[in-house]
Amino acid sequence: MNIKFTPHLPKEKGYSSGRIFDYLCKEEYQKIKEAEQSYEIGEMSKEEFEQTIFNEKDTFFNQDFDKYNLEGQGNHISASVASQMIDDNTGTQKKNVANFYSFSISPSKKELQHLEKLTEDILRKRGLDKDRIFKQGNPELKEFYQDQFKQVMEIQLKDYAKDVMNEYAKQFGREVYVNQDKLPDDKERREMLPEIERRYSDYLKEIGVKIKDPEVKEEIYISLEYRDRKELEKGSIFNIYDKDLNRNYNLYVPNEKCSIEGNKVQIREDYFVDKYDKIRRGAEYDNESINIQKNALEIGDMPNSKFKDFQRDDKIIISYNYEAFQKDIPLYFSKNECNFVNGNYEIKEAIYKEKVYQAQVTFLNKEFADKRQEIFNEKAQEKGYDFTKITNDEGKEVFAFPDKVPQGKDLKRFNTEVSVSFNKYLVDNKYLPKKEEFSVSNWKNTTEVQGSYLMETEKAVLIRFEDDRLKEPMQTWVPKYAIPDNEISISENPETTKINISSEFYEHKVKSQMEIEQSHTLSFEKYNEISSIKQTYVKNKDSVSFTYEVEGLKTPLTFQIEKEKLDLVNGEYTMQRAEFESRYKAHLVEHCKEEFKEDYERIQTEVSERLTGERQHIIDRETDKEFRHFLAEKDILQEGRNDKYIVQGQIEEQKENSSMLKIKVEGYEKEVKLWVNNKDFEINDKNEISFKDREQAEKLINNAVDRDKEKSQLVEITYDKVEVTPIETKGEQSQERPDNMVTFYRKEEGLTEPIKITFKESDLQKIDDKYFVEKYSLDFREQKAIEYGIEKEHGSVRENIKNEVWRENGFDPTKRELNGDDLLWFGKIEHERKYTHEDKRVLENREIFKELNVLKSIENPTKQERRQIENLEKSLHRDPITKDIIREGVLKGGNQTHVHIVVSRHDRTSVNPKDKVSMSPLSNQRESTINGQKVGFDRKEFFRSTERIFDEKFEYDRPLEQTFDYQNGRKNGIEDVSKTVSKSIEGQVKNKAKEFIKEHTGFKAVKNEIDIRKPMKEEFRNIPIPTSLPKTKVQAVIKAIKSIARQVSIEGHSLGY
Repeated sequence: MNIKFTPHLPKEKGYSSGRIFDYLCKEEYQKIKEAEQSYEIGEMSKEEFEQTIFNEKDTFFNQDFDKYNLEGQGNHISASVASQMIDDNTGTQKKNVANFYSFSISPSKKELQHLEKLTEDILRKRGLDKDRIFKQGNPELKEFYQDQFKQVMEIQLKDYAKDVMNEYAKQFGREVYVNQDKLPDDKERREMLPEIERRYSDYLKEIGVKIKDPEVKEEIYISLEYRDRKELEKGSIFNIYDKDLNRNYNLYVPNEKCSIEGNKVQIREDYFVDKYDKIRRGAEYDNESINIQKNALEIGDMPNSKFKDFQRDDKIIISYNYEAFQKDIPLYFSKNECNFVNGNYEIKEAIYKEKVYQAQVTFLNKEFADKRQEIFNEKAQEKGYDFTKITNDEGKEVFAFPDKVPQGKDLKRFNTEVSVSFNKYLVDNKYLPKKEEFSVSNWKNTTEVQGSYLMETEKAVLIRFEDDRLKEPMQTWVPKYAIPDNEISISENPETTKINISSEFYEHKVKSQMEIEQSHTLSFEKYNEISSIKQTYVKNKDSVSFTYEVEGLKTPLTFQIEKEKLDLVNGEYTMQRAEFESRYKAHLVEHCKEEFKEDYERIQTEVSERLTGERQHIIDRETDKEFRHFLAEKDILQEGRNDKYIVQGQIEEQKENSSMLKIKVEGYEKEVKLWVNNKDFEINDKNEISFKDREQAEKLINNAVDRDKEKSQLVEITYDKVEVTPIETKGEQSQERPDNMVTFYRKEEGLTEPIKITFKESDLQKIDDKYFVEKYSLDFREQKAIEYGIEKEHGSVRENIKNEVWRENGFDPTKRELNGDDLLWFGKIEHERKYTHEDKRVLENREIFKELNVLKSIENPTKQERRQIENLEKSLHRDPITKDIIREGVLKGGNQTHVHIVVSRHDRTSVNPKDKVSMSPLSNQRESTINGQKVGFDRKEFFRSTERIFDEKFEYDRPLEQTFDYQNGRKNGIEDVSKTVSKSIEGQVKNKAKEFIKEHTGFKAVKNEIDIRKPMKEEFRNIPIPTSLPKTKVQAVIKAIKSIARQVSIEGHSLGY
């Protein structure tokens, strides 16, 4: 029996188990593909096709497999379900650690032959005699026999796999909690932990164990009021108002670092201080005024220009309950319509009411869309308009009668009439309050005011003016026909001038503003803040043009900014960082849409196809998002903060979320190592490491230097005994001087065995009989050695103390032994094997083919060369069954049936990830303990057990040469393997209280006495065997069976079908 474990390597193959399950479905995918092709060309009937699809789907099984109910769920599991369950069953390990393992159970050729004979015997006793059926020559019956043969073989191997997995669980010797619903949650465990540690520490001191008291820092919590909380799987995002910054910020806090009390959150001080420092520095970074012309290729004044610009559009959203319809509708306010006071937004009641009215109108337009369309149709009919649409030859919708569709001002007037009529309907039916309409009776009557012109469009002017009745100056857009006789002048520094404005229009604007100023102030503590970048078009404004060279672009980036939004410091233009960077990135993306037009259109097409049926603004938003990702991957667009700090260095070790960097520090003679989050730095091919946050980088590097100085101090190693042993090197001998391993033994008070500390000799300095090493290294290894010694001798005591404290607090820590039902695993029977690139015969054939190719490339080979070709072709290795030349990927001949298992690293019984038993069959530990629990896996004993299970289950009389111990002995070069294996087997039998009896000396008699398993062939008497054949074929088989039924009955057997 050959069992081969394969580790899961997350770094190379990803975290998910999806790839391994897809690989295991290769046989099924191929059969389904072939069936689809056969069905399409008419070589397979619909019934046969559907049966094939059914047979090749959901082919995995697990511990719920029941041989007496083969249609049960435990025998029909899909790859997607299995993969999802494995991926979701996680413990506390990081994602760079294997979450599952796979292994194959491959019976040997002799074992498979034994199973085949057993299967023939089982079928014979059920009425299917192979010789009789094959002699009769009925093809349907022959096919049915082969199908039943395969079914029985698979049932036997699946049942065997269950027993193997039970043994797998047993080998770990671990335990799980019995009552999962009576265990403490994470918060309750944290609260009990100090008492557990105190009692355990007292115990160790009492028995004389000297322990290094850990630096116990009192856990200090900071209490903060939060505005809003979004709960996630492992933590929460809190929205908190900060008085010092006068702003709200979002803070993610893991569940174990906080507790909730009403509207307050208690956060661990060490966690909060670090996160808040980043938030504070982020705010300072965004608000910092930066020189924006320093890095520009060129700048230029652009007087009275028209251009496209982008600006931040900050809004708040307040929810309004529309009682008439029992709906919450959002109200949108710009920041300049509100005042932010102590974390709340204050809004004038008049402004709030106007927003409610506008939101109601928008809502009612959607709610009564049918009524609005009815009014639209009536009005169109009255005026003789026809808006009917048809699809043209290009697939586009167009008006059927374009001459009956109004254009320009007529269309605008028509839409206004429809809106007025629809609004009247809403007012008449009490859906909207009636609003007083304002109109000017005489535009020629004007009032002279003191004001200034700020901005001009084709039809209106933005004017700022003062009025004694108003508390603050007012600015408003005024149509040009309201100021017909004025000469409009827009300048960089607007001057106050006399402006004649329509009297009625002016009075209406002033009274509206007075109403706002005199209305009550409403305060809102519940709201959402949103920020977006809005595109605007600027006309007739003085601006400055900036041109920047961007790495990765063929053409430079040029855009304009209004002068009034710039500050001039020491003769150079500056701007708030956040304000400038939002503009810069928006212009950069627009520029790239032209430079990378094909890529942008490709992304646009892919998103449109993927989101078919979605509204256009959703498609546009997703397109923009993916295009930004495309630019980020090309290092053109830098998302997030980038306060660059560059140092020389390299990546020493890289993990999924962080990397160990080796950095050259200015003013320090040595390179230092430090771990940094991957998102916080970048590295180029010149080994330049660019940190995004200068202050954070300097802090990390300074701490790394301090650690390096401390650990570089040499200290003497105290010991009672020392051993020096050479380090064995595998493979070719290294040219370097061979190293030794130095092991120091020292007696520690309270421990019966001395602790053991090991170093490579090259890491030590020896002066006379004294050894010296870096302090940091000694402290670390010394502490680990003491902890290991304490854990080994007293670990179970700590577990007992923990259980005691838990019980005192009303919890139940009762455990039981882990068994096969606690595992999460999925198995699959496979019938094919292929030669791999590692196979010796594949490698040898590869070399032969190289020689053949050289000889065959000769145009006119000599007789000797032809003979060489003939001899080389004869020397090629061929499969002994199929006679095919052995190459990588060629199927192996003969019965290649085997079982493939994918098993989760963790048990499936434990609910809390911290309780999940972590099991690695590749662990080299066998008898180690953690927290008083055994860890490790004895692979040799597991291999022996799988053999024993097979022999007992299938009544296999295993020759000595087929035992694991015999084969393992030969592999390891043991001279007298038989003698060694005999002792091993003898010892195993003694453990069962039976004397070892050698082969052919009555061993079967004893084996039957100690066999607790029922032989498999006896269990098959009551097992209903399914078939994978279509119903029509089964009916033909029944007729064929009836023809031999009498003969079978006479012989005293039942068909069993």
